[in-house]
Amino acid sequence: MMKFLRLARRFASDSRGSIVVPLAVCTGVCLLVIGAGIDYTRAYNVKVNLQAAADATALAANYSSQGLSEAKVKANAEAYFAAIYKGSSDGVALDVSVVKGTVTVRAQKPVQTMLGSIMSKSHIDVRVVSEAVV
Repeated sequence: MMKFLRLARRFASDSRGSIVVPLAVCTGVCLLVIGAGIDYTRAYNVKVNLQAAADATALAANYSSQGLSEAKVKANAEAYFAAIYKGSSDGVALDVSVVKGTVTVRAQKPVQTMLGSIMSKSHIDVRVVSEAVV
């Protein structure tokens, strides 16, 4: 028993290597913050490309909608979006609606995270809306 108490006192008073635990905790937190920054930057870049394509699609669909049926305007808008969108169109959900001279384009795309899965966030949903009025 005395040997155990002496060993415990020696362990408690020894300060060698005491920086390892805080360093390990800080390193883990820093990696999570850097990973979140990378994931959200990728999602923001997708949002910028989606918004630009949705804006251009709404304007083009509105410009060319004179005298066309709603179904034809939607088909033209979807084809235009597919032609100009810079990113991968995998998983892009596009919704075009035409109501009383207003063309509304909604686009949504899930962006897979690289390090977000550690924090139980496997993807980030990016949604944009653009409207053009005659």
